Amino acid sequence: MARKKQNDGVLPGASLKGRALAKFVFDGSQGPAIDTAMKDTTDKIGWFPTYKGRRHVELLRTRRPIVQDFLYLAETDTDIVRIVDFPLETRFQAPTSRGLRARTHVADLALEHRDGSITFVDVEKYWHTRTTKAGKPRHHWQDRHDALVEHYGSAHGAKYCLHNETKVYPQPLFDNAKLMCEHGRRQYMHPNYEVIRSDIRRASLPATVHQLMERCSFNAQTWRYEDEPQEVEREIREINPVFSVAMQMVVDGELIVDESRRFSLETVLYATTSLGVSRAYRLITTSPIPFAA
Repeated sequence: MARKKQNDGVLPGASLKGRALAKFVFDGSQGPAIDTAMKDTTDKIGWFPTYKGRRHVELLRTRRPIVQDFLYLAETDTDIVRIVDFPLETRFQAPTSRGLRARTHVADLALEHRDGSITFVDVEKYWHTRTTKAGKPRHHWQDRHDALVEHYGSAHGAKYCLHNETKVYPQPLFDNAKLMCEHGRRQYMHPNYEVIRSDIRRASLPATVHQLMERCSFNAQTWRYEDEPQEVEREIREINPVFSVAMQMVVDGELIVDESRRFSLETVLYATTSLGVSRAYRLITTSPIPFAA
């Protein structure tokens, strides 16, 4: 027992800041924090494919469905360059009915921003932060949130955010982000997609998706049976290659789109360089925030 108490005082990554923290969280192998996180959930474990993981393409584990939905926003935010799940286990002083007590915490995610700063994120439904699994009220949830903000700032030089439905599900932003993720994942691309990308780069912007379709040399995919002549090729109307490439370029930060309007063929696309601005601040304009009362 004495050995256990001694080990309780030392956690991997304790008090790391700056480059040392970034190296531990984003470049090292995942530590024992995942085991602690998995013990603290009764929800079905989910998976989210990301291009921003430790090894670029990676599956992130989530312990709540709302975390998966938040990841659509993080994956399509050009200010977020790397994402990891259950980054580290840290010890902080948590307020309780009996005063301050030492508690450990494992965030759902760690986000590395383009400027090198790090944000640790928890995503929970509004009601779950205010009630226990037994249905009893959590009287100190706000104090706990404030203690975590102070702890991550002082101990790790990082931000801590607690998000709920008000951050994850604003419309049409959420549906637009899911659509960008669907088109931005490059499991397979027709060779002519690169031709479309070059055509868009040369096009005069701003322009709508429909206008870009008219200007691109390749704007539709077709199919035919192997024994049929080429002139009977049929258009695959469910696939719009110009829209797909445009969404990929938005995710990559080459283009800017108004995300406050639902995407369609009339969506206007702008060149990032011509505006001199970035849509990269989608996630941090309201961060860090506690839950709205």
